Amino acid sequence: MQDIKSKIQPVVPSMESLVCSLKPVVLSLVSMALLFAGQVHAQANALTTRYTVGSIDFDFGRAKPTYKPKKLLEKLGFEVGDDAIWAESGTENLLTFYREKGLAFAQVSLRREQLPEGKLKLTYVIDEGPKVTIGKVMFRGNETLKTNALKNALKTPTKKWFFWARNYVQEQITDDVKRLSGIYWEKGYLAHSITYSLNPDILDPAVVAQQLREKKTTVNITFVIYEGPLYSVDKIILKSIDAEGRSIEDTVLKSTKPAEQQGFTQHKAFAEEQLRALVELEPGQIYSEKTAKADVKRLKKLYGENGFIDARVRLLSPEFIPDSHAVNIIYEIFEGRQYRIGRIDITGNKETQDKVIRRILDEYDFVPGRLYNADIAPKDGRGELETKIQRMTLAESISIAPMGQPYGPEDANVLGQDAEVNIQEGLTGNILPGVGLSSDSGLIGQLIYDERNFDITDWPESLGELLPGRSFRGAGQSFRINAEPGTYVSQYSVSFGDPYWGGEPNKPIRLGVSGLDWERGRETYDEGRTKGTFSFNQRFNKGRWSQGISFRAENVTIDDIDYDAPIEILKVKGDNFLAGI
Repeated sequence: MQDIKSKIQPVVPSMESLVCSLKPVVLSLVSMALLFAGQVHAQANALTTRYTVGSIDFDFGRAKPTYKPKKLLEKLGFEVGDDAIWAESGTENLLTFYREKGLAFAQVSLRREQLPEGKLKLTYVIDEGPKVTIGKVMFRGNETLKTNALKNALKTPTKKWFFWARNYVQEQITDDVKRLSGIYWEKGYLAHSITYSLNPDILDPAVVAQQLREKKTTVNITFVIYEGPLYSVDKIILKSIDAEGRSIEDTVLKSTKPAEQQGFTQHKAFAEEQLRALVELEPGQIYSEKTAKADVKRLKKLYGENGFIDARVRLLSPEFIPDSHAVNIIYEIFEGRQYRIGRIDITGNKETQDKVIRRILDEYDFVPGRLYNADIAPKDGRGELETKIQRMTLAESISIAPMGQPYGPEDANVLGQDAEVNIQEGLTGNILPGVGLSSDSGLIGQLIYDERNFDITDWPESLGELLPGRSFRGAGQSFRINAEPGTYVSQYSVSFGDPYWGGEPNKPIRLGVSGLDWERGRETYDEGRTKGTFSFNQRFNKGRWSQGISFRAENVTIDDIDYDAPIEILKVKGDNFLAGI
């Protein structure tokens, strides 16, 4: 046993010798850890230290720049004193600018130099390269559509502007491919393909290296078109979905095989014949995306006019039928619940009276008890009714939106929905002084008072309310006084208008009253006119049509006649009364 132990002992190193042998390794690992920690700390400091731009410079090497530094500074998107975080975006902005100007080979890099007080000096190193202009623009493979029609659709210029060639911009070529593709898709060529080639191919790195040594490059563009077959419509399908977008059912509205048309179920709010009449796209016709999109608008209008506030109608991508040149057209419809208008609140108006807005709502039949017309007043705004109110009240903005939660029995077909009309009032009144000089009319002064939210019944109750803006406001009427005294010509006029003077809410009548006094000193006599007019104009179909009548009474006075005045003037001396309808 002793012999065995004595043999093993030399093989197993002592603890002291083991520590000594591992000490250099441990020290090396500790040093690496400290070095790594130092680098991380330095990087953290660099990330947390915020630098500002101390100066901006441009380095063009020995080349003469096409654009001056002042112009390039405008394109950077930042300036001296801003956060240096925007420095990299400046590189992209400069590249975009150069490419738009036809310098397709331009290269821009950024060099930073630290300055005192946490500032950086930014230097943009620019190699503009040669300017690339467009030579010829050609088409290959277009058999159905004429070349001139395709050229007219291009954003890429196909002709020189006087004597200057047009710049090559890569983004324009990409957009033109999409534009051409849209034309063929619209025409029913659903399997077409469009590519383009450049001569010389300035997208080839080898060509780029060669062209960088040139001063100017002209590139020819060829659009290569595969038209493919025309596709016709086989079926028109209505796909009903729920609020989460899950499919409820598919209904064949029209088909080349009439037997495939299916009857409607409880998921449809309108009769089959009513929806079919709105869809103009027919089975067997060449597919037209324009007609299909128009069908979508008509269907959406039907739902919107009849209280379906949340209704959505969308044209899905055509469904290709295998082994044929035909597609199924699918209109995806979410109907939602139907709503009737409850209470309408007018908010935001300080000067404009509620009745001014409510009578416009009455004209459009947007009143309590009626179905909520989401076609003229959609939830997302920008509807016809909002535009009408904004135009007639001169408001800054108008919004009409459902207010609060719908109410009514859960199993009711139609729920009640309150609405809010919010108005941000704009400037409706002005006092405009002025003076002018004319070789024909001499010196003319001008003072205009114009109020387009006038109220003829709002008389001032004190002298303080005589100031503009404190009285005679809020009823949506118009009132204008114009005084123009002059050395040769003088004119004074007053006019009043009420857009809802009388008539039914859906056929409002506008009353217009005006008076004019006009004087002019002519070479051999003086002429004066005093005129009054009354007009009535009745609007139909939400203002799209109107009928009106006006009355005019005028007195023309001729006096101060010189001895050499024409005989025609002597015959009409004094007062002359005119009237007309």
